[in-house]
Amino acid sequence: MEDEKPREPHDPVAAAPPLARYTLVDTRDPELAREQIGRIFCPHDLNPVGPGAAALFKARHHSAA
Repeated sequence: MEDEKPREPHDPVAAAPPLARYTLVDTRDPELAREQIGRIFCPHDLNPVGPGAAALFKARHHSAA
């Protein structure tokens, strides 16, 4: 249509998660997440519960400070 605005070129930075450049932890491994995030905050347990929970697990932690 004539009144439609032309599309802007794809901007990969705009498509990234908002805090992508501040990522400290990004893992699908529950044990690795427990260890890394435990060092940032304090030691703790992390036990995915339920059928297939470990396969669905995703941990991401950012710090913009």
